[in-house]
Amino acid sequence: MIDLDHFKRLNDDYGHEAGNKALQWSSSLWRSNIRRIDMPCRYGGEEFSIILPGSRLTQAARAAERLRVALEDAPLRLNGDVVTLTASFGVDAYGERETLTVEGFIQRTDQYLLEAKSRGRNRVCFDESKVRGVSTEVMADEREALIWGGGTVENGGR
Repeated sequence: MIDLDHFKRLNDDYGHEAGNKALQWSSSLWRSNIRRIDMPCRYGGEEFSIILPGSRLTQAARAAERLRVALEDAPLRLNGDVVTLTASFGVDAYGERETLTVEGFIQRTDQYLLEAKSRGRNRVCFDESKVRGVSTEVMADEREALIWGGGTVENGGR
């Protein structure tokens, strides 16, 4: 789960059309940095969800960190200003032996998102006891599965 940081302030400072541009920019950037089988969704407001089929928690956390850095490193032009967008990420993986409902899994993942926001935003939170170190490195299997080969998107591009 992903939440754009300080989105209300962006809307207040630049207007709702600029907020729409920021949503489009973020989602386009993320789409260009995920695998073909991954499913990005707008969850509501400035929140997104990306479903990563077949990914373990380590892979999902690595992907989220990569998406966080990609957004932070790709400023957006709004009304003549260069604006750096950041986002908070809550990451979890559904284990094959779990009996959670979809709602329960979303709620658990949302708790990690809330933790990311409460710890200062612009970070990825997950159950660290299940993962050893997370980097942004694209592994070979991920590289082959990226939609656009891991490239980045220019402002307004797809």
